[in-house]
Amino acid sequence: RLAVESASTNGNKSDIWVYDLKRGTGSRLTFTSASNINPLWSPDGSRIYFTSNRNGKSIIYEKQADGLGDAQKVFEPNHGTASIDSLSADGRYAMYLKFVPTPSEWIVPLSGNRKSFVYLQGRPRADSARFSPDGRYVAYESNETGRYEVYVQTFPEHQGKWQISTAGGQEPMWRSDGKELFYLGPDDEVMSVNVTTGSGGFQAGTPKPLFKQAIPNLGRWRNSYAVSPDGQRFLMLVSAAQAKQSPITVVLNWPALLKNAGRKWGGSSSRRGNRT
Repeated sequence: RLAVESASTNGNKSDIWVYDLKRGTGSRLTFTSASNINPLWSPDGSRIYFTSNRNGKSIIYEKQADGLGDAQKVFEPNHGTASIDSLSADGRYAMYLKFVPTPSEWIVPLSGNRKSFVYLQGRPRADSARFSPDGRYVAYESNETGRYEVYVQTFPEHQGKWQISTAGGQEPMWRSDGKELFYLGPDDEVMSVNVTTGSGGFQAGTPKPLFKQAIPNLGRWRNSYAVSPDGQRFLMLVSAAQAKQSPITVVLNWPALLKNAGRKWGGSSSRRGNRT
């Protein structure tokens, strides 16, 4: 299933929709005049967490993924916004982006008194944070070197930090087993890095390009792409013009096909073929 934020035609609001990719069906999850953004699945897939500016404040809510019941408030910051970025796999923590006084990542426990605390703060900017599947690390992007790069730090204590990208990077995403990190490199190239997060500590391999996909510049909020749990399929944002392009048909071994066609019709097989 896919949870996605869909904006209204005038851009004044947005709602969360849930799509069944196998059946090709979709259902609307939120029904308000506010903007509902950044949907995240709970670890068991039963609920969806999201940020909404209903009541004039950016607050984190949750709602059953089947659409039943009302949305429940999870966390409201004392000031500023709480734009949710990630959930830990054990369901204990949510990470959210706070914009005031500077964009920084904060943690809120999802049980108890829910008192938030800062995880990545201050200048330069740090955002697009993602918990690792084992909950021991956080991947994020930061422009501390003058351009955005992808980093990994230990969680909850700051005991280690590693730079993952080597030539610029944004929007890190983990494979569900924690053995691979993806991110967007320069010119919208999807990059892959093999990583180790076991008891021996964290290790990262050399980034390798997977493919390139032109992504429309929408301010680059979370997120421009999604990856399946096994890391084998990607869902990308594309422009409407790209989506309407006609598919390309590639014909393999076309000389043999042309020769067979010539025999069938009794003509010469010397006709010139074009690859379409």
